[in-house]
Amino acid sequence: MPPLLIDPKKPAECRAMAWENDGNVMITVSVPINVSYTVTRIARGAYVDKEGKTYAESGPNVEFKEGATATTIVSGSGKSKVVQVSKSIVEVNTRGVVSTRTFKVDGKKVRVTRKDGTVIEPKNLPKLLNEKARVVIVISEEIAADELRKLDDKTLIIRMAK
Repeated sequence: MPPLLIDPKKPAECRAMAWENDGNVMITVSVPINVSYTVTRIARGAYVDKEGKTYAESGPNVEFKEGATATTIVSGSGKSKVVQVSKSIVEVNTRGVVSTRTFKVDGKKVRVTRKDGTVIEPKNLPKLLNEKARVVIVISEEIAADELRKLDDKTLIIRMAK
């Protein structure tokens, strides 16, 4: 299973639910994250400005410098010209998704604490999480002091060892 894609240096807000299964306490964590992805599109059709720069009609100020295929058509009068251009344009976009993982709360690799470091007994987690407690997750044993100050005393901190 791939790791949670969160910044290991600071706590991430999450939703969590816990239950008992064959004597073990399991916790499912859902963390909103941003995922980058690449889109390649073909821009067709363009115009030439007074300086001779070619731009895509699909968006202003998208200049085609290299890698464009252009065909110039001169009108019958010879005064106006239309340039038809096609070029692959690669864009990197970002979208929000929810990353969900389920873990066994074993007290070693996965444990839950309060802000002051008090360890929550795994058997108490289902009840605490049903009370709509604020929950954050960190992928480290320690939380930076400035990040810890941002949390209130009732916040549940899911700590995961790397």
